[in-house]
Parts: sequence; C-alpha cells; structure tokens
Amino acid sequence: MSFPKNQNLAQTIVKLFYAFTYEIDSISNGSTSKHKTVSFNDGKAWKEIYFTPGSANYSEPPKKNDAGIIYNQKLTAFHPGEDENNVIDFSNLENRPLIIKVLYSSGQMKLVGNKINYAELSDALNINQKTGHAITILREDYNKAFWLE
Repeated sequence: MSFPKNQNLAQTIVKLFYAFTYEIDSISNGSTSKHKTVSFNDGKAWKEIYFTPGSANYSEPPKKNDAGIIYNQKLTAFHPGEDENNVIDFSNLENRPLIIKVLYSSGQMKLVGNKINYAELSDALNINQKTGHAITILREDYNKAFWLE
C-alpha cells in the first residue's frame, strides 16, 4: 500500500459550528465508511461559534484500554472579548449535548459528536492582555471524527 502526497498539508480550522442534538433529525452514512451526512429538523441549522482566527486546534490522540483504542477528541479555540451577552451565550452551551462541525481551509469538514455520544463545551474566562473565552470541546469515541458531506 502506498500513501500519495497529501495536498492539504497546511490545513487550518477556519470556522466552527454547533447544533444541539435535539435539532438534528438524523446522521447517516456518507459515500465512504469515514463520511457522514446530517439532516436537521425543520427550521434548524448549524450556528457559528466565532473564534480568533488561528486560535483553533483539534486533536484526537489514541488511548488503549481493555476494550481497544479510544480517541480523546479535543477542540480548543479562543473567543475574544467579554460582555454580558458572551456570558449568557456560553452558559447556554456549556455542558449541553452538542454536535460540532469543523470547517478547514481546504473546504473539508469534520463532524465531532453524534446524537448518542455527543460533544460538550466548557468555557474558561481569561481576563488579562488577551481577555476572552478559552473554549474547549471534549468527546471520547472508539472512532476518529468522521468527515462531513
């Protein structure tokens, strides 16, 4: 088996979106075993989470356990600024069942979470030279995050 050169060597995360699990009608298999499609309930759609460009990072390091390998999926980003609306917005998302869409500079998208094994967001406020919210989204799964079609 050979591995051709990857044309997306310097991919960066350019946008983040979320949906509550109850807003999703279904998540179905896509064109390959590594792809999924998402169908929303009527009137529902992805909502953007703004972050400082260049501050988002995604990782899914494997960890071996008795049942096999589990992937600790972690997405971090920095949301600049602090005001009353930020506090309300983030408290409405914090520790709620979410599904996250990650958009890369290549146009490719990843899906973090599903209706049963969802992602959760936590928010840590920083007040210093870079006032804002350090956003962390965590999830564990026996699969890596799927690509979204």
